[in-house]
Amino acid sequence: IMDWEDKRRKNIEKAQENKIHQEKKELDLVGRNAMMRSLEEKPWQRLHEDAKKRSHDLKNKQLDILSREEERLAPNMVGPPKGTRGANLEHINKLFLESEEKAKKISGEVAKLQSEEVTKRKEEARKAMSPTALSRSQANSKLRELPAHRDPLLLKDQEPDLKTPRRFEPLEPMATYQMAAAASDGAKRGCSAYLKSMKSQSLHADGQLMEDEEGFRRCCAPDPIRQLTDDFESLLTAAQRAQAVLLMTFIDAPKNFQELDRRWPIGTKHSCARAAPSAAFAYNPGPKSKQAACKKAQVQFGPSEGPRRFMHLLDLARLSLVFKDSSMLRTGLEHILDRFEVVQVRNHYQPQMQGLLGERWVEVLVVLKDGLTFPIVCEIRLEEESFFDARMKADEHVEKVCQGIRDLYAKASVSNEAIQYFIKWSLHRPKEIHALTVFRRQLSR
Repeated sequence: IMDWEDKRRKNIEKAQENKIHQEKKELDLVGRNAMMRSLEEKPWQRLHEDAKKRSHDLKNKQLDILSREEERLAPNMVGPPKGTRGANLEHINKLFLESEEKAKKISGEVAKLQSEEVTKRKEEARKAMSPTALSRSQANSKLRELPAHRDPLLLKDQEPDLKTPRRFEPLEPMATYQMAAAASDGAKRGCSAYLKSMKSQSLHADGQLMEDEEGFRRCCAPDPIRQLTDDFESLLTAAQRAQAVLLMTFIDAPKNFQELDRRWPIGTKHSCARAAPSAAFAYNPGPKSKQAACKKAQVQFGPSEGPRRFMHLLDLARLSLVFKDSSMLRTGLEHILDRFEVVQVRNHYQPQMQGLLGERWVEVLVVLKDGLTFPIVCEIRLEEESFFDARMKADEHVEKVCQGIRDLYAKASVSNEAIQYFIKWSLHRPKEIHALTVFRRQLSR
């Protein structure tokens, strides 16, 4: 009997232990499930729920504040007696409809007066612009000066001043270059199409001029083109000598530099271009001035290069070759490639290389060594005669545009000279492709 009782007691204790162990396992399982659910729940969901709750609480607080304010101001409100809620709503709707009708009536009268006044001013301007007194472009500019929208209720005493000329007309240079482009495309369609399809070229490590797309396919970058020194004064001195050497390449060798200045002064043309026989004439713009070089280095290369910015000035010595048409320009480019040590060819006939004004030219960077203390990079500009004439005509209008925008920043704490150069550079440099614009916008966010 004793053995049986001991055995029974042990079985009971074992059953109790198993029950306790099973309960612990169930509790652990519940805890793990809760923990897993909390891990599976994404943090942004909890943040979203918290934000919704806070927004709901804030909205309720605002409604409570508004209701208390309405109760406080209710005795002082003008309207039907207190307690007539329906009458209050009818009174408010009536006032709203009356105010809306008055607003519509006033806006209709204002629009009518505006249209009548603008029509009257345009008629007066057309009567004052006789064909003998003004050209068509001047008349159009006068009409563009008229305000497109004027409020006669606010500007009763102000009249448009038709006699004051506009500060600048930015469309004039674009029209000039458009006429030049039409003349170029109509002269020799085949050569013009060839120049538009011709790729820009750069010098690579093996000393070979290679098209940019070909270099991209071969995964090789062109060598950077810079001057050998960043000493500004040394570069200006060397540029004066390089300009003379460059001019002497295209004309019969003079006895000295004084004779060269006498035979081919700055800002003049020379019809005898030995290095490019197909050219109609060569134009001497002179070496870049110290002031212009400082502005270019400051605006284009100063933010990234700092004191080494002058090494990137590659047009300190320059020359322009002007051709009758695109076929002659193509031949002249081949002569330049054969005659000089060329390090880069930038083709601005390509649509993606043209600027805002629509200017077209071919820029060739060459290295001159003979007669110089150190090699220097110079610029030879090849362009058609139509674009050369358009550039000479458009320069005056471009200067007016730059001067006008510069005057807008006259009182600001900025460099007015840098602003003027930046505007001019923005008009002539290649347009930014849309993909790059989108990329920059994404970076600025």
